[in-house]
Amino acid sequence: GEKKILSHNAGSIDGETSMAIITELCADPEFRAALEAAGIAHTCVSLYHTVVDTRKADELSRLIPTVDYVTFASSSAVRAFVSMADDLENVPARYISIGPVTTKTAEKAGLHVDRTAAVYTAQGIVDTIIEDVREMLDK
Repeated sequence: GEKKILSHNAGSIDGETSMAIITELCADPEFRAALEAAGIAHTCVSLYHTVVDTRKADELSRLIPTVDYVTFASSSAVRAFVSMADDLENVPARYISIGPVTTKTAEKAGLHVDRTAAVYTAQGIVDTIIEDVREMLDK
């Protein structure tokens, strides 16, 4: 039979059940490979397509030397940053990620993530920055 689900984690299936999955992860080859490895027959439907606004590259290059933190709330934000930043080796800022998936993407792109938020929300990022600043002041 066919089941339609809205999910980020489809789980394992008996190999005969086909699933339609609505997720922002359709473009992620690792997500598709994981579904296939689990024997999940699937059809992905992409809800949006991320487009990098390269018009901001000059502004990014100008600001990078002056910022204390660069935060990433998604893997697509990491990819956009890496594609537009001129010199990643001389970024003085500390990198903060919203969660482990985004951290993994950043590390694969050659960035060292200083901290990953424990709670995967915008507030979690803010709390992580506050904690980081407090720890630096305590040193």
